[in-house]
Amino acid sequence: MKHTAAVTLALTALSLLLAACGSTAPSPSGVATLPSPSTGSAAQPNGSLAPAASGEMAQALAYAQCLRANGIPNWPDPDSHGVFDKSLVRRAAPNRTPQLDAAFNACESLLPTSMQGPTPAQIQQAWTDDRSFVACMRSLGVSNAPDPVSDEQGMPVFNLAGTGIDPKSAQILAKAQQCQSQLHMSGLPRVTGAAGS
Repeated sequence: MKHTAAVTLALTALSLLLAACGSTAPSPSGVATLPSPSTGSAAQPNGSLAPAASGEMAQALAYAQCLRANGIPNWPDPDSHGVFDKSLVRRAAPNRTPQLDAAFNACESLLPTSMQGPTPAQIQQAWTDDRSFVACMRSLGVSNAPDPVSDEQGMPVFNLAGTGIDPKSAQILAKAQQCQSQLHMSGLPRVTGAAGS
């Protein structure tokens, strides 16, 4: 059971690392975040995921060294900020293999906090928040605001395809910022399916 949980956690972390994107650039899955003037992106300008704290640099380096020692020889070192370049990670681990699972399991204790996936409680809170957010948007006249759907990690995302909602419109952003009080996170919910996202 512990081995399965460790592999799942590591694969979730890899998925989060590969899916990381800023508010202005699309991710490989086409998911973007509504822009918010009050928050920054978790992604660096080069498209890499930044650790939550600079103190994780040593942990990120140890994690990279462990993965290389356990059969993933091309896993990159983090940069000077503890950031893994996602294009290099994709080259080092393009597919899920038993060898990759074994390496993630062996290095589980070194996994930087910033690469760990959301807990079940965080996922549940995100769903509660996003349902409240959409109810707020509808109460402000955005009657075609869709219910959230699940992404590949089980987190909610709003699919705007076919709704006619432009997430960059000043009116939508103003209403979204009014409804931001429904959320326990900084920034606005993630959206997909919108033109330019």
